[in-house]
Amino acid sequence: MYGEEGGKKATSSNKRKQQGTTFQVGRDARTGRFISREETERRKATAIVETITVRKKRK
Repeated sequence: MYGEEGGKKATSSNKRKQQGTTFQVGRDARTGRFISREETERRKATAIVETITVRKKRK
């Protein structure tokens, strides 16, 4: 049971297609405005990097 290798389920290709794409954006922690990723690296105390998932539209 626990600790066995190969116990993970494979994600079907159909489910991966529905999930969409993910990308990372920078956000100012004080104002909430989007900023560049380079700017977030400079302002580590007041900026965060968020991961956003964009789902694909269904037909």
